[in-house]
Amino acid sequence: MRPPPPAHAPNGPFRRILVMMNFSPSARAALAAARRAFPHARLDVLHVVPVEANAASPLAPAGRGLTSAVLVERDRHWTHEAAARLAELGGGEIVRGDAGDVALERLREGRYDLVVVGASALGGVERLLLGSVATRLLRRSPVPVLTVLADPEG
Repeated sequence: MRPPPPAHAPNGPFRRILVMMNFSPSARAALAAARRAFPHARLDVLHVVPVEANAASPLAPAGRGLTSAVLVERDRHWTHEAAARLAELGGGEIVRGDAGDVALERLREGRYDLVVVGASALGGVERLLLGSVATRLLRRSPVPVLTVLADPEG
């Protein structure tokens, strides 16, 4: 019989951490907080490009719809910009999909001990209209969730 693991490793129980990155002030604050709080943990930074980024808007004026070529070019530009921003932050991964779904799928695979996400300070109606990855993770994550708000002072 093996002895139980030590109660506190250098990072506590958190050795591998998923950090969700949408480049908002709160997401950047979340990454900074994770780096400060868990200096010895492996941080995997993940940016998710919404699938809708490849779809034409149903709200586009008649006769002004976006062609597939324009959408492909816009997606290429956004992905290139996201890659540059991730490089400025020290690296990360870009995937396509729904941010909440992608995060939950990765967390359920058991590779992470913690997920860190920036949280917005939206009110009730805005939250219902916009949704919230942080709220979904808080409700459904199989691992602890650390939410971080950006400092309103800057």
